[in-house]
Amino acid sequence: MRPALILLVAGVLTIAEAWRYQVCVENNVDYWGADLRNFIAKNFNHCASECARDSAKGCRSITYHKGSRRCYLKHTPFGATYKKSQSLLKSANLDCDKFSKLPSWPADFKWAFAGPPKGYTCVKIWEAASPAAHTWNDNFMCWRNDRADPGFRWSMAGPIPGQRCTQICYPWTKVYTNH
Repeated sequence: MRPALILLVAGVLTIAEAWRYQVCVENNVDYWGADLRNFIAKNFNHCASECARDSAKGCRSITYHKGSRRCYLKHTPFGATYKKSQSLLKSANLDCDKFSKLPSWPADFKWAFAGPPKGYTCVKIWEAASPAAHTWNDNFMCWRNDRADPGFRWSMAGPIPGQRCTQICYPWTKVYTNH
């Protein structure tokens, strides 16, 4: 998904820095989760400029609450979850081109079986019915942080409404039949 409106945030940044930051703005969208920090901002541009200043610390996107002026700086493009129809929110990725690019298979993906690896955004893959000894609680399907969220979601309870699903089968057991 590539937002249609591109806004160059200038006037808040120095002229020497301004050319480096393009912000893709989406009204009524929440990039929920993946927060680095939050604060009360003067306005949307102030929120975006703080993310630009914190880019070395990992800021990749923002969500701004128009009513309370609360600014949420995010470590992941598009946050952890993309939510539409959020009338008081305005969200943006810091770098349109870089962070709007979807990951490429298999180079930008990684399976992790001991927690999420540094530099990656992940979806936890687990099964509540699995005995603790099976260590399914620390498995993750991940993609590079500098790529857009490909929309992966995990369900241990069958298909997720509104998503195209791929069933993961375990032919050696009859316990896990709804993944």
